[in-house]
Amino acid sequence: FNANETGTPPLSPAWTAPLAVNASMASSGGLWPVVSDGTRVYVAENGYFDAMTRMWALDPSNGHTLWQYNFGNVSDLGQPTVDRGYVYVAQVNNTPGTYMYSFVASTGKPLWSLPINAQWDHLWAPLVTPAGYLYFDGGSYGGFYGLRASDGTQIFFNGGFAQWDSWSPTFLGGQIYTYVNGYLMTNDLLTNAVLQTVSVQVPYKGTPYSMNAAPVSDGQKIYLVAPPSLVAYLPGKTTPEWTASGSYAGMPAVANGVVYAISGGQLRANDAATGSILWTFAAASKLTFPPVVAGRFVY
Repeated sequence: FNANETGTPPLSPAWTAPLAVNASMASSGGLWPVVSDGTRVYVAENGYFDAMTRMWALDPSNGHTLWQYNFGNVSDLGQPTVDRGYVYVAQVNNTPGTYMYSFVASTGKPLWSLPINAQWDHLWAPLVTPAGYLYFDGGSYGGFYGLRASDGTQIFFNGGFAQWDSWSPTFLGGQIYTYVNGYLMTNDLLTNAVLQTVSVQVPYKGTPYSMNAAPVSDGQKIYLVAPPSLVAYLPGKTTPEWTASGSYAGMPAVANGVVYAISGGQLRANDAATGSILWTFAAASKLTFPPVVAGRFVY
């Protein structure tokens, strides 16, 4: 949710940057969602053993490439995260070929890299907290890493997580929240001790071994999709504040008192306070990916 966006629809194309040139890109996923710090746009390939696997920084005014980095022939790149002048992204190529990287956002120069355990995972965006720590999914059989963002020093590794990939943690009220295999867990920032576990949905009914989801928050509640329902929790509580029934999948977005999520291929808006449905947009019932909110509009 970008609260500062002032642009309004209708939108018109400004430029196109042809980046995906590998022959296997069409079948292997193409590009991850882009991220931006307001100065540059960063995008990474979601490839699969391509001859080149790259991440780019683009000029947001015209799409010109400012820099690119080639990770070579690897099984995948993770989603990038940008924070305070640095870009964090994981190169995935089984163990010992998987690394978490930090790049200087302005130049693309690698600052540090740390080897981590993995198999052939798809790693979603790492989380950076205001105190300067980096948290992300990892491990050969599932797990959770905590690093110091400035130099890549490993703070902890918790191998007690279930073997699911494609998830990101959430930071709220000085604690880390993870949602893996149907369990919402509250984790200590520095020791990763599990402070609380909530059984949201066991057994988990989503995509096998890939969560494709993350909890989100508006600073008060935690919202997550437990297929086929949308659920809201208050931090520290073990029972949901509300549950909205439907055919929900993926992850929600929350802004201005409304939770947006995909249910049965349609965009559904739920009241953040009560979970009641405010409206539904059909869109030919083919929507799949999570919505985003910019200013007063949802995309």
